[in-house]
Amino acid sequence: MNTDFVPIILNLELVYPSRNPDDAKDWDKVYDQDKTIRIIDNRGPCIEKSISEMSKKRMGIKEQLKEKKQNYKELEEEKYKVQMEIEKVKLETQVLEEMLICKQLDINKLTEILEDKADHVEINDVNPELLSEED
Repeated sequence: MNTDFVPIILNLELVYPSRNPDDAKDWDKVYDQDKTIRIIDNRGPCIEKSISEMSKKRMGIKEQLKEKKQNYKELEEEKYKVQMEIEKVKLETQVLEEMLICKQLDINKLTEILEDKADHVEINDVNPELLSEED
């Protein structure tokens, strides 16, 4: 059993603006005024917060959260678009590589055909006028 454990005692008290509800002459006025929550924690000092102040802060946090969720959704959509664009480019690259391989095969085949024909060409078949122009 852990003997170092210290229990946290947390008490929440609803405190009226007069700080003592018995002092209030008119309960309606006290009820309509902004109430305060007193948080008593055995680890530190007593904290008093206004309920309306905490509500405003909570609403602000909700708005920020909603905005961040919207931004996240927009970023996810943008990420999806970018991924699709990357896939498109990959496919186009693959097609171009295949076309290049086909062209290279065509060039190799044509080279073989030309080499085969060159083996059968004799010097006598060459036009003497072409030889004299090159010189």
